[in-house]
Amino acid sequence: SNLGACCAQDFPLKLKEARRVLAPGGKVAMSMRIGNVEDDTAFQLVASVLRAFGFPPQPDREGLRIGKDLPALKARLQEAGFS
Repeated sequence: SNLGACCAQDFPLKLKEARRVLAPGGKVAMSMRIGNVEDDTAFQLVASVLRAFGFPPQPDREGLRIGKDLPALKARLQEAGFS
């Protein structure tokens, strides 16, 4: 997944589903956002355009920030069945 975690409404469920469909002995890789969402120019630009058209702000999803907290990310991966 390339930054897909930031879009998941239920990050733990996304990880569990990834583990479920992974072939035995398979490997998984993800790229994670590690910067502050507030400092991401592209993210803020898209949000401001959507707001101008009446779309509400995006929820603060766990996947947006967990890349900065490696112990929490490791715990989520272990909870999902990854070793």
